[in-house]
Amino acid sequence: MRAGILLDLDETLIDRTASITRFAAKLWRRHALAECEEDFIAHFLRLDARGTTPRPEFFRQLCETHLPMENSRALMEEFLDTVWAEPLLFPYVIDSLQKLRAAGFMLGIVSNGSTRPQTDKILNSPLHALVDDWFISEALGVRKPEPAIFRHAIEHLRLDMQNSWFIGDCPFADIVGAHGVGLRCVWLSHDRPWPEKYAPCYTQSARNLAEAVDLIARPSVL
Repeated sequence: MRAGILLDLDETLIDRTASITRFAAKLWRRHALAECEEDFIAHFLRLDARGTTPRPEFFRQLCETHLPMENSRALMEEFLDTVWAEPLLFPYVIDSLQKLRAAGFMLGIVSNGSTRPQTDKILNSPLHALVDDWFISEALGVRKPEPAIFRHAIEHLRLDMQNSWFIGDCPFADIVGAHGVGLRCVWLSHDRPWPEKYAPCYTQSARNLAEAVDLIARPSVL
């Protein structure tokens, strides 16, 4: 058994917001909308709700409100076919994962979401060559924060729980969930406060992955 790091995908490794903002900006330019670009993108992101709005409903609302000239189903397929063809990583991700691999950690991605887009994000970026495996909720039939998805990754990678961590940005799904199975956790705050409704249960907090890796590498933390 080996020490390992399990990582969330969206807003931890993949800059999902920047990636879908790029798609929204292309839509705005394609139709030369009278609406201000910033307002259109802001509403696009609100409708998306960090990916929690079901895709058919999201594109139906988007087309009804802003793009009546578009077919919502066709636009959804265009989104799925193109937005993750070149997903945007945070700038420090590659170096951080290489540092962890050089230190001997097993690396795994544990992500909520549909199999197709989550797999596209990994395979169409350097991530697939930098981690040992990935675990997607739709494929496994279980979602974070449920213990089973974390335990599946731990058992599959044969991780030593005493020397393994979870890194993620979502307080509930990532940190509360991983803490519940006994993993030490680094919460990526992105400069947000921890929500008052949850008792703080992270081992460390960091603003981004590079800071998280530096914290884990400190002898006093291990």
